Amino acid sequence: MIDTNKATSPWNITIPDIAVRPIPATPIISKRMSDEDFANFTLGVEEMLEDCADANSNERLVNVITACIGAGFTTAGAIIATSMTFGFSRGHVGAVLSGSTAGKSKVPNWRRDAEKQYSLAS
Repeated sequence: MIDTNKATSPWNITIPDIAVRPIPATPIISKRMSDEDFANFTLGVEEMLEDCADANSNERLVNVITACIGAGFTTAGAIIATSMTFGFSRGHVGAVLSGSTAGKSKVPNWRRDAEKQYSLAS
């Protein structure tokens, strides 16, 4: 039962006897990529984003998603989490990822297989 004398914000609700696991500050994106490799990947993407600073946000995001898939981030979750580290929103990444997939786009940038793994379109 909710105590009506307290604020009804979800931040004020406590659920007893449930363990809470903290969310890491940096998303765990790939178990296969070392921290050093991820730092190098991040640096490369940041440089690419600087080089295409005049492009619109969709074009920049297509470049980031393409880099992610090329680097081995092949699930939607990994691609979204990685793209969010560069300032793109979850919804924007999901929309561009889905909209530029083979079967949904006249000129697809990538495809998704039956196991929901993305790969670059050839």
